[in-house]
This record gives sequence, C-alpha cells and structure tokens, in this order.
Amino acid sequence: MADNEIGETVRDALGSQSPNARSAVGLKADGTVVFAIATQLPDASVPTGLTMPEMANFLEQLDVQTALNLDGGSSTGLYIKGQTYWGRLNQDGEPIERPIKSILVVR
Repeated sequence: MADNEIGETVRDALGSQSPNARSAVGLKADGTVVFAIATQLPDASVPTGLTMPEMANFLEQLDVQTALNLDGGSSTGLYIKGQTYWGRLNQDGEPIERPIKSILVVR
C-alpha cells in the first residue's frame, strides 16, 4: 500500500512495493540488451523475489541505463536460447508453470 499526496492509503495495483517474481529487460549504454528475472521461492521465512525499486537497483548495478518491467507474479517467465526460467517454484523446487499472456520476441 502507498499514500497519495494527501496521505490517503491507496491500492498498489502492481504490487510494486512487495517482493515478487519479476522480469525486466534493459539496455546498456553500449547497446547490450539485458534480460533479468527474480524468482520467488516457496516457504521462505521472509518474502522472496524483488520489489520494483529493488529490480531497478539490481539492473543499475549491471550498468543498465534504461529498463522496462515486463511481468510479475506467478506468470513471470523468460525463454532464452531454448531454456525457460520460471518466476515461481513449488515445494519441491520445481517451476510452477502458468500461461504467459504477453511476450516480447527479440531476434
């Protein structure tokens, strides 16, 4: 939850301030494209994943100049060079596979 300019609590519809599975794409100054995913682990004693500000800080540490948040939550996933990386794992450490409704194709 967040407060608006007059102090009223409003809904954080994107869950931007809560740790969650997230994916993002970024661009470095030299033109290198960076894909990042934060996975959410099961039964952690503390919430896992990243908030949006934490994802931004992580990308900044990789020298990413411009970034775009792609997806968050259990439908998070990246498919790169034949390998799928899922955003959430079950109790056995296996990926929780959910339909991904939006894709970004880079060739």
